[in-house]
Amino acid sequence: MPFLQEAYCSPRNKVSLKELLRWLITNQTAAKPEEAKADKKAKANDGKKKVPFTAKVKNFFGRITKYFRDTKSELKKVVWPSKEDTRNNTITVIVVVVIAAVVLVLLDMAFGGIIHLLIGA
Repeated sequence: MPFLQEAYCSPRNKVSLKELLRWLITNQTAAKPEEAKADKKAKANDGKKKVPFTAKVKNFFGRITKYFRDTKSELKKVVWPSKEDTRNNTITVIVVVVIAAVVLVLLDMAFGGIIHLLIGA
């Protein structure tokens, strides 16, 4: 709407509400009822053809096939660790878990002893 753009860009142009409404009313295009129906049909269809069910099924299975093909392709790009790396990582995890378990047992015993002293049971 050029009227609004000019009014917004130039601070000297002050537009009254009456002028704005008059401009909007004069520049509106009235749609006929037949055109409105045609517009609704066009919007509902969006110019796309109706796709048959068999094509949808083929497309569905085609996408599944593409997914597995892409997955296989990506798995070929993976650099798998060697047996030595796997063994070292496994040992590291087991050692960390054992240390964490020992720390938790010691904390449990310490707090249990403190509670036992406080309660005096």
